[in-house]
Amino acid sequence: MIEEKRIIKLLKEKNREGLRILYNMKYKKIFKIAYGYTNIKEEAEDILQETFVRVYQKIDRFNYNGKNSLDKWVVRICINLSLDYLRKKKAEKIFLFNRFTEKNRYLLPHDEKKSLYNSTKDIEKALSSLSAKQRVVFSLKYIEGFSVMDIAKILNCSPNTVKKHIYRSLVKLRRYYGGKDEKS
Repeated sequence: MIEEKRIIKLLKEKNREGLRILYNMKYKKIFKIAYGYTNIKEEAEDILQETFVRVYQKIDRFNYNGKNSLDKWVVRICINLSLDYLRKKKAEKIFLFNRFTEKNRYLLPHDEKKSLYNSTKDIEKALSSLSAKQRVVFSLKYIEGFSVMDIAKILNCSPNTVKKHIYRSLVKLRRYYGGKDEKS
């Protein structure tokens, strides 16, 4: 695997080889994230391409100091472009949760399994009850597997803000499926 520092150096030198290497390493992940927001292949491909154009154009703004990860920065660009897409289309409630896997279903009440397991539309409707920020945080945590600290860095907010969004999204989803709210 190519070292991140080398890719950054190539990109900062405006060497397209660095962009090609980065694209080949990350395009599947970035497409998956964009598709999760749009659920439209062509739109996700546009966001994918725009993500790497932005990376190439704005690489001078990226400051690698050992703490910042190129991967997280690219993901942040993709998320921002995806959210821009949703705003432009006035479709913030379109976010499709089609990667909600068996392992994540434990987050919702077990006694309310009615259509959750059989209906993607039901899941989409449940997720549309979340705010855009809650959907982003929920997706990064339970779909992409990022830690609270990583999400905070990606979204440029505090870990407590991330935890608040996770908690509120889970409460809303439990409520949607008829579960009881937890007392604080």
